[in-house]
Amino acid sequence: MGLLVPMFLVVMVVCLLDGLCNFLGSRASSRGRSQSPGTYRTSRWLRIRYISSYSSMPRGIFKYVWDELVKGNDVVAYVKNMAADGSFYWVYANMTPSYDEAKKVIGYYSVRRAPRREGVKIIETIYRQMCAEESKVAIAAQPEVSLKIFKQMLAEKGVSYEDFVLSI
Repeated sequence: MGLLVPMFLVVMVVCLLDGLCNFLGSRASSRGRSQSPGTYRTSRWLRIRYISSYSSMPRGIFKYVWDELVKGNDVVAYVKNMAADGSFYWVYANMTPSYDEAKKVIGYYSVRRAPRREGVKIIETIYRQMCAEESKVAIAAQPEVSLKIFKQMLAEKGVSYEDFVLSI
């Protein structure tokens, strides 16, 4: 299952459109220790939509997240992050566009906290299926292919993305 962010830890990340990000408050390191607040620049991979740095995090989920953010919507997701040492950890992320006074999007912020263990077990199975389908097609087609699978599963359950994620 990987590590979970500790229950008492809430991480807030603010990213500008150019990829400059700031951690607010403390954050968990790859080994579970607390580190000081800081600034970092996201890698080229993180700024490109639908690209995941971890092969078991479906690109279709990143597509969904970006599509919703671009529309100005908040979005929540179970996210599997890769740590600097190659291990991974799960977070429950609430992502929101940030606006200036003219109501223009100037960046995004994400509040990340510990996910429910039961939710991780459920979503991990779904993400595994999505990644398996992604592996069968070219990289450019992967986001659409896996998101289609996820949306079909939601339709079969008769729930929206938000209702499903909030329920697990």
